[in-house]
Amino acid sequence: MLFLLSRVFSLILISGLHAFHVSVSEVYHNPETKSLEISMKLFRDDMELAIQNQGHAEFTLENAADQEEALLKTYIREHYKISANGNKVDLNWVGFEVKWDYLQCYLESKKIEKISIIEFDNALLTEVFDDQINLVHFQYKDEMKSLKATKDNSKQDIDTSGW
Repeated sequence: MLFLLSRVFSLILISGLHAFHVSVSEVYHNPETKSLEISMKLFRDDMELAIQNQGHAEFTLENAADQEEALLKTYIREHYKISANGNKVDLNWVGFEVKWDYLQCYLESKKIEKISIIEFDNALLTEVFDDQINLVHFQYKDEMKSLKATKDNSKQDIDTSGW
């Protein structure tokens, strides 16, 4: 299913159609490092508009430098949050890449030994687009579950205690 959703996202980008607003984040609990590894795809123009709407009218990711990366990092941290077992997870910024019309961002957490409940608060771009859909694919202990966050329902959790 993850592959299919990634293919759909890619086809939308290739076709040039951008009639709806979606982001996809993949969250993987690495059993060796015990950390969460996060990769997210967002439409580049949507992200630029969100940051421009925060008072940075000239913001663009065309030739992103340190200042643009700092604004992007701040935006992601404010709008994408994770809690595990009732505790906020600090997400470390790893970096980003601009790939044609989309943006790929990478984050990572410190060590989390065991996850019983994980909560995602994914409000990316929902202040800009009422129809924004944020998909989260979470993989833990060879199990995967997907969530769909929207403007009206940005917080969701997964109980992994039975995994």
